[in-house]
Amino acid sequence: MKGKKKIRPATKIAIGFVVIVVALFFGYRSYNVWRVSGLSFEPIAPARVNLVGVDTGVGYHIVVANNMAQLVRGANPGMKHDTDYNAESSAQDAEKKRVPMRELLESLQGNEKSLSRFVMVMNDLNEGELPPQPAIWKAEDIRKALDGDAELIAKLQHDLNVKLDGTPMDTMTVKAVEEGIVIDAPVVVNVQVGNTKKAITARILQSYTPTFIQNVQRRYQGKNYTVDQIVGYYSAMAKDILEARTPKENVRGSLEANISEARSKALAERPELILSSANVIINEKLISDARMTERKLSDGRTVYDIDLDLTEEGRMRLWQYSLNRVGAQLLFIWDGNAIAAPAVQHELSQTTVTVKGVGDYRLAKATVDTLKNLEKGGS
Repeated sequence: MKGKKKIRPATKIAIGFVVIVVALFFGYRSYNVWRVSGLSFEPIAPARVNLVGVDTGVGYHIVVANNMAQLVRGANPGMKHDTDYNAESSAQDAEKKRVPMRELLESLQGNEKSLSRFVMVMNDLNEGELPPQPAIWKAEDIRKALDGDAELIAKLQHDLNVKLDGTPMDTMTVKAVEEGIVIDAPVVVNVQVGNTKKAITARILQSYTPTFIQNVQRRYQGKNYTVDQIVGYYSAMAKDILEARTPKENVRGSLEANISEARSKALAERPELILSSANVIINEKLISDARMTERKLSDGRTVYDIDLDLTEEGRMRLWQYSLNRVGAQLLFIWDGNAIAAPAVQHELSQTTVTVKGVGDYRLAKATVDTLKNLEKGGS
């Protein structure tokens, strides 16, 4: 009967050494992960150069079009993110549903004008579609009129060319028929500005034209018409309302709905959602140096990789963010332009991180120059 082979003492020592090394490695790594995950960082405000994480689980995804990364509304189309995720996406994917990145970042800096534009875009309110010379009514003045201010009631009814109960006026104003009014309403949005949560008031512009006036417009739109013809349409359709053949709109109620608190809260909901999902991980203050290198892709495109040397705080912030986020995308932003959408390939624990695949030389160089200038004390 053969005996069992004995492990030589030297082999035992080697195996024991490997086990100890492996145990030390994983123990050291576990300790570091535990230490980093337990760190607490205050939120930081965006600057000129930023690396931003976005929670795309709230109904948005990142696409790249014309060498620019964009955040757009809609479900993720299922594209896998690799190191060079800067290949062009479908043009249809980056159309009017995109999130305005410059306004998003400036909103996170507390800029009220940018926040106002951001709220309008996120609610599909296009300032370019407003009348060219509208009668602008602040919501506060409309409220006064609805509460009984006789002078404001008269002016408001004149600008609408309809009484508050929906009855047509005795005389017609062409400007009122052509343009209606534009309501300038406040929308309070809760925004994380640096380490402070602020309630910032945006002002949004929305067009309002009474239903009766819209019906008059439909009668002559697309035709060659004169003022007398508009007057004729107005008079004929006013007669239908006065003789109860056509129902009246509750204009007072429509205005109430447009300036209501419920409307304001509804307009704030989507902007608050996307603003709260955007996390400025590092900004230029946490970057000590930067370099760029040129690289050719297999499809013949030339792209530029940017190496960022991080401060210790920047390294720890990025490391913490990347824990358990392998496969997630970031936005690398210079002056409000998202110039790349790098994917997290692994835990980012190094002092130097590389943003790969910037498609535009000028944008890549401008970003590096900005960081170099800051390093020398420039602004």
